[in-house]
Amino acid sequence: MHQLSSELDGWVRFSRLNVDYPPDIAARFGVFSIPMMIVFRDRQPVERLVGALPKRQLLEILKVIAGT
Repeated sequence: MHQLSSELDGWVRFSRLNVDYPPDIAARFGVFSIPMMIVFRDRQPVERLVGALPKRQLLEILKVIAGT
């Protein structure tokens, strides 16, 4: 995640959430599996990715969502 954050600086921002505290945020977004990534666009969730993904696959998904 740190490497991708550096490579995609300017158009992608990564954040982490501890699902144990505060649990209401995890529940609000339906986080029941770990690892899970929710991709937001214009502050709205547009994609949910569950499980570990290879960097190449994650980059392709982000490019499609971004429309590039």
